[in-house]
Amino acid sequence: MKLAELLQERARYIQKARDVVDKAEEEGRSLKSDERVKKDNYLDEADKLEERINDLKELQEREKREFEAQLDDEGGEEKKDGYTQIYEKYIRRGFENLTRDETRKLREIRAQSVANATKGGYLVPEEWANTIIEKLAENNVMRRLATVDSTSVETNIPVSSSKPEFGWIDEEGSYPETDEEFGQKSVDAWKSGGIIKVSEELLLDNQYNLQGRISNNFSQAAGDIQEEAYINGNGVKKPRGILLDADAGVADAGGTAGFDADDVLDLVYSVKRGYRRNANFLANDQTAKELRKLKDSNGQYIWQPSMQAGEPDSLAGYGIEYSPAMPDFEDNAKALLFGDIKYYNIFDRQGLFMQRLDEKYADTGQIGFRAYMRTDGLLTIAEAVKYLDIGTA
Repeated sequence: MKLAELLQERARYIQKARDVVDKAEEEGRSLKSDERVKKDNYLDEADKLEERINDLKELQEREKREFEAQLDDEGGEEKKDGYTQIYEKYIRRGFENLTRDETRKLREIRAQSVANATKGGYLVPEEWANTIIEKLAENNVMRRLATVDSTSVETNIPVSSSKPEFGWIDEEGSYPETDEEFGQKSVDAWKSGGIIKVSEELLLDNQYNLQGRISNNFSQAAGDIQEEAYINGNGVKKPRGILLDADAGVADAGGTAGFDADDVLDLVYSVKRGYRRNANFLANDQTAKELRKLKDSNGQYIWQPSMQAGEPDSLAGYGIEYSPAMPDFEDNAKALLFGDIKYYNIFDRQGLFMQRLDEKYADTGQIGFRAYMRTDGLLTIAEAVKYLDIGTA
């Protein structure tokens, strides 16, 4: 079954479940036992289809990347630049197997890099790094929704806290003046990384896709820890999370027992219209489950499933994205975020670095690779994104 057909089938099961609940609501009663079973069965089928949809999406992405990789690889080794070939040789065979010229080239690139070379590690070739950053974006919701830039040094960002004042001017009249106030927000580069282990036998096998293995492992691990920081980070040796600086759109929704569709609409309209044009909701799966139960004043559900591949589900007419890093649906939690997340800026310090560890895991027949990148993030305009605080019942 094609992806579009699966999406439509999932929507049909959800609608059937809604019809069962709506019928009982119209008659002013609770669900009968057989109706409850029927509703649960419909939702179970929808959940099964959702798993198939996610599997198919993942497969399509992998096929796309494989096809692009095949196009890039046409022409073989001669298409790779000299540094990439030397770097791959270093990764697979170790530093001692490089020629004198190859060693010199590797060290020259390292010396030219913006990273502190005394801390170890060699700059990963651009084609490797681009693949990893692309995978990070796929696995990390914030990287898809935010603005991602590169920096080479610590940067101060000027942020205006007011806007110019304009007015109608008489002939030869005075122009209105505004003392514009600018603040500064500083972005640095916090290190995130870890160690990837590969067996010696696989490294010696030239057919083994070492780049793919490292890219997958690094992007999955780094994606998780970075997503958590971009959302919840306190700015201490990690990025400032979006929830740290976002404004409260709904300060007290009355606790989990009092949470309703009006709270969601209040959150939407707490964000200025200009920011709403490109706005999204952000929540975790637990909160999404509660949102799927909410109805508007006409008895219509405000959550709607995606009907088209590549498009998100919608809530109150806006796209909703899901991240496990968002707080759970519970009292006093900032469980729902809404606004233009493009105003959250991610700054990657240029370069991804990796160092081969020959001796550390020798007793297990493995080679370790210490890999890291440096990044920071902050919300540049607080009013562009607001959160709903569940409050206390």
